[in-house]
Amino acid sequence: MAERASAAATGQARPASPPLEQGEKPSSSADSPFDVRAHLSKRFGLRGWFRSQGVVVGEEAMIQMEEEEGKAATPPVAAAPRGRQRRSSPSSTSSASSSSARLPAVAEEEEEDEEEESASSLAPALPPLAVFDFDHTLVCDFDSAEDVVSQLAPELVPMLTSIAMPANFVPLTNAVAAEAARRGVGERHWLAALADAGRRGLLGKGNAGGGAGVLRAAAAGGAEVRILSDANDLFISAMLVAAGLGPEAGVVSGVITNRAKFVPISPAATTATAGSTAAAAPSASSSPPSSRLVVEPRHDAAKVGPHGCALCPSNLCKGLELRKLVGGEVGRSGSASAAARRRVASSSRRRRTVVYAGDGENDLCPALALEVGDSLLVRRSRGLERLLRERAAAETETCRRSASFLRQHPTLSRAFDASLSSALAEGARAFLWDSAEELRELVEVLLLCEERTAEVLLSDL
Repeated sequence: MAERASAAATGQARPASPPLEQGEKPSSSADSPFDVRAHLSKRFGLRGWFRSQGVVVGEEAMIQMEEEEGKAATPPVAAAPRGRQRRSSPSSTSSASSSSARLPAVAEEEEEDEEEESASSLAPALPPLAVFDFDHTLVCDFDSAEDVVSQLAPELVPMLTSIAMPANFVPLTNAVAAEAARRGVGERHWLAALADAGRRGLLGKGNAGGGAGVLRAAAAGGAEVRILSDANDLFISAMLVAAGLGPEAGVVSGVITNRAKFVPISPAATTATAGSTAAAAPSASSSPPSSRLVVEPRHDAAKVGPHGCALCPSNLCKGLELRKLVGGEVGRSGSASAAARRRVASSSRRRRTVVYAGDGENDLCPALALEVGDSLLVRRSRGLERLLRERAAAETETCRRSASFLRQHPTLSRAFDASLSSALAEGARAFLWDSAEELRELVEVLLLCEERTAEVLLSDL
């Protein structure tokens, strides 16, 4: 690549290859219509195996041939005798200096592109992505915020249920947290209530089922497991830890949600609110708290502008976050990778398969972001099912073709809903579930046959 860049910068043309004699075959089989190496590499991801065997395929073979031809056509440069230095004229010096000033930039650009292409071709196949909503999905029986507030200050629960989607719950949550602090609810009370909610909401019967079982099944199936929720990281993390799914468990790769923290309360504010602690819940202490809960939006429209999605609340667009995940832009800390974006943009065939599970209105946007071979797990009789049915006009031809394969799997066949699927992008499929056990069974079957499912659907389409 560097040699071709040098030739381009100096205006020298690369020597053309000598014409083939009649009946003579090309020196490489890369140009042959019967050469299947490139097709095998593309279809089965065998580029790394071919390289380990010393075999090049497709464009790499052509580049190698061009480089070899260039080397053969370039005469070797004799080394200058030791102790002597070649003298050059001022004009040649200035020409050489200007050429050398341009060449590194061109060469570096070519090398960077080559490295990215090489990294993309050598990268292993990405694992399937399993993404879960939290409240009423992993935690089937209740909303975590409502449950915790009902333990600490039950009179504040109606505030949390007073607005409907799509709405930004962050200001309302902060208002409830401030009122709870006035009633003497501090950090240790929140954490204790969250631990109790995590055990009840995630573990299920015998500590083997529930949302914790769903997450473990997805991880055991080889998926990268993520939680995408409009709750907050403090609530979700505390509940996961209580259910034995902390970072050390290695089950959940990351949580995408709003941020939350405890901030100190000034002494003056503490003194002013001390008289109201008598109204606190039994779990609250008689002494005023030293800190209060504050939630910050995942997407701060005041700082970075609106995200532009009419389906989602202003603080979080789940569809946008899901597209970032699929494109490899979001790491565990939520940072973006420019190299990953370029690789995905240049190699759509490497897009990973997605299994998304949700229940509410704010799960519609990520549901509509799913593509061919992806699966949507919809909880029965909740907002997401209602919105999808409103969008669904009739069963599509794609859904009918997909059903032929799904009939081979009783679990998928029972849960598959053609009408809901017709509301999604072509090739995406919707499945209905209600209990954590049904959700776990669907996740296990979909991940087990994920590769075969995608191949059959793609061949049908």
